Amino acid sequence: MHTFLQTCCKYELDVPDVLYHYCTVDTMLKIIQNSCIWLSDANKMNDKEELRYFAYQMNELVSKLLDKHQKEFDSNLINETRKILKKHISSIVSESAYIVRNSRHYICCFSENGDLLSQWRAYGNDGKGVAIGFNARLLAKFSDLFNYDFIKVIYETEKNLQIKEYMEENLVTVLSSATKENNNIIEPEELAAIEVPILNERFAFKHPGFMEENEWRLYRIQNGNFDEDEDFLSRGAFSKQKIDCFLCSDLKFRCTDRDLLSYFEMEFKECKEDIIKKIVIGPKCDINAMDLKILLKKYKYIDDVDSTSIEIKKSDIPYI
Repeated sequence: MHTFLQTCCKYELDVPDVLYHYCTVDTMLKIIQNSCIWLSDANKMNDKEELRYFAYQMNELVSKLLDKHQKEFDSNLINETRKILKKHISSIVSESAYIVRNSRHYICCFSENGDLLSQWRAYGNDGKGVAIGFNARLLAKFSDLFNYDFIKVIYETEKNLQIKEYMEENLVTVLSSATKENNNIIEPEELAAIEVPILNERFAFKHPGFMEENEWRLYRIQNGNFDEDEDFLSRGAFSKQKIDCFLCSDLKFRCTDRDLLSYFEMEFKECKEDIIKKIVIGPKCDINAMDLKILLKKYKYIDDVDSTSIEIKKSDIPYI
C-alpha cells in the first residue's frame, strides 16, 4: 500500500511510543478480560462519508487536470477519459464497483492524543469512558503487510501538491500514449495508475477539519476472499492468522437491533505485559485508579497493584 503514499505524499511511518483508543468502560473491560481489540467493518462506521472523502477530492482533481490539458489532446479522447474516470470513481464512492462490493476493510482507530475533548465526546461515552494507551511499536508490526496495514491518517492540504503531480504525470502519460499509439482511443485499464490509489488508499485520507485527532488506523483488507483458503497470500476470512505476537481470529459477527456487523478479533495474549502503557480515565468517568490496578493485576497485565508499568491518570479536561 505504501508505494503511492511514499511516492506522492513523502509518507514515512514515524511511530510514536503510545497511541490511544477511546472507548466505553464496558468495552475497556472486554478488551482487558479477553486480551483483544476488534477490527470492525469500515463500511459500518458512524460516518461513511469520511471513507469517500479522498475519492471525492480525486474526482474533482482529475476533472480539473483534464480541463487543463484539453487543448493538447483530441477533444473526443479527453471526453472519453473524463467519462471513464467519472464512472469508475463514482462506482467506488457508491460501492457499486465489483471489487468494492465484494471487499471489506476492517479498522481499529487510535489517536496520538490521550486527552482530547472531541474524542471523549465522540468515542469515550461523552467523557464517561477511558482512553487506553497501546504500545504503538507493537501495533506497527502490521505495517505494510499483504492484507494488513498500520497507517497514520493524512489531513495536510499541502500533500495535495504531490498528489496532483502524481495524477497529472500519469494522466498525461496515458493521453500521450493513446494519441501516438492507439488512434486517440483510451482503454479503461490504462487508467489503473490513477484509479488504483483512489480505491486502495482512500482509507488513509481524512478531511482537514479532523486534523486535531491525529488518527492512526490498524486495518485488514479482505478482498472478496470469504472462503477457507489457507494460502498466506490470499488468506481467507474464516481462518485464524498469526502475526508476530498477535493472533487474528476468523471472521466474527454481532448484531444490533437492525443490522448484522462483522469484525475480526486481534488477540494479544502473548504480549499482554507490553501492549498497554497507559490508561486515561475520562473527565466524567467515576473509575477509581486502584480498581483499575486490581483489574490489571487479575488479568496479569501487571505483577503487583503497586506496579507503575502501566500509568493511570485522570483526564485534565474540566468537562462536566
